[in-house]
Formats: sequence, structure tokens, C-alpha cells
Amino acid sequence: TDDCVATFARALAAAAAHEASEVIEAEPYKHKYAARRELEAARDKLSAEIASGVLAESAAAARHLVARLDCRVGINLYLTEENTDGEKRMLQGAKVLEGGEEKWPAVVAALEQGGKNGARRAALAGLPAPEQLDSDGATDLINVYNYLGILWSHRASGNDKAAGYLERARALYELWALSSAESEEREQVHTETLFFLAQVYAATGESAVAAELCTETLGRQRKLGHSFEPIRWARDALGLAALFGVNQGATRVASHLICAALRAIAEIDHPGGVGDGASDDE
Repeated sequence: TDDCVATFARALAAAAAHEASEVIEAEPYKHKYAARRELEAARDKLSAEIASGVLAESAAAARHLVARLDCRVGINLYLTEENTDGEKRMLQGAKVLEGGEEKWPAVVAALEQGGKNGARRAALAGLPAPEQLDSDGATDLINVYNYLGILWSHRASGNDKAAGYLERARALYELWALSSAESEEREQVHTETLFFLAQVYAATGESAVAAELCTETLGRQRKLGHSFEPIRWARDALGLAALFGVNQGATRVASHLICAALRAIAEIDHPGGVGDGASDDE
């Protein structure tokens, strides 16, 4: 098991190093292709060891690591505009990570039948997270649900399917938040879940739900320093303001977002010294 974990960890570290390298304009995906090769090489090594039988009792843990690598390769494929292959690999990894227990698939089924907000929370009451998932595996699964949600939101009539995946991500985060220590990466991924959900529900005309999610998203981005980049945050806020103000007619929400975006930009030059604008928690 230790060797499997070491193989997995080395692949993640090498992939991260490639992802952090300078992007070449003439070859914008070169760093992602290099990262993918590291992940695929580790997957192939672990899969070969599983098939050979040498891992014995460690085979289940190795299959879990292979599934996590599938999730990461799938996201990489999506980010290099290979959507069909990316979706296939993400689903392949997610299927293993979800496991075969009765309780978690029951939650997924409830969400796919349209449960959200109060109905969603009722479906989650008293249910544990999938037993075969550790905290890092849960974060990978949440991230895959996020990207599947993004992928479907860009397809014709895909918003319902997108919302289903994103609600899965939110549900899994909430289950793990009750039963495990806080994870910085998982908190970041959850903020992204809420941001994508806000866009999907705004696009389907559910303005009240979208406004609530939007406020929660922007509040988390500002309070969690690791996820707050003022220029990007302001751009996102202005984009959502346009969505609410133009498409949904929710002018009060749009006005609040515009004011918040202006305050964020002002703080770049005057950190902590911006005037008495509206509270981020409003």
C-alpha cells in the first residue's frame, strides 16, 4: 500500500509542477499534456500491479487511487477541450469512488429527482459519506461533479443535468463537513460548486436560489483568502450582475454585486481603507 501511495503522490507532485510552469502562447496546453502524462503513467503502473495480483489485500486501495487518477485525467482532458474523452474518464473515476453502498446512491437518486434546498437537506439527514472515501478522495469526487456540471451547463438543454451534478457536489461536501476535519482544498472546491450553481440556477430562471448562492459564493471568496483574487472576483461579480440585471430583472441583487465589485477593485490600491459600502454579508 505504501508503494502505491508513493507512486500516486509522486505523480500528483510532478503533474502539479507541470501545471505551475509558464504557459507558452504557441502551445497553450503543453503543460497540461505533460501533467496528463505523469498521471497516466502512474495509473498504468498501478493498474498493472492490480492485474498481476501482487498487491493482494492492497488491491482495493490501489483501485481507489486509480479512480482518483481517472478523475484528474478526465478534468485535464476537459480543460484541453477534449470533452467527450474527459467526460468518459470523469464518469469512470466517479463510479468507483461512489462505490456500491445503498445509502450514497440513494442520496444521488433523490437529488436527481429534483431535490434541492430543504428537500436536499432532508435527504441528507443522518446519512454518512460513502465509507470507502477518504477526505482526499471526497475532494476529487466533488471536483469531478463540478466539472461535469460545467460541461453539461454548456450543452443545449443541459442545465438540469448540470444542476444535478453540482447538487451532488454540494451534498457530498456537506456530508464530509460534518464528519471530517476542514480541508483547504475542499473548501476551495466547494466555493466553486456554489459559484457554478448560482450560474445554472440563474440560467434556469430560479433567481431567488441563484441570488442566495451568489451571495454565499462571494462571501466565501472574500473571507477565505486563498480563493480571493480581487480582479477575478470583481469580474465574476460584474458578470453575475449582468446576468441578474439583464436576464432576470433582479436589479437589487445586480446593484449589490456591482457595488461589491467596485469595492474589491478599490481595495487593490487601498487595502482595508475602503469607504462605508454595503456589507459583504447582506
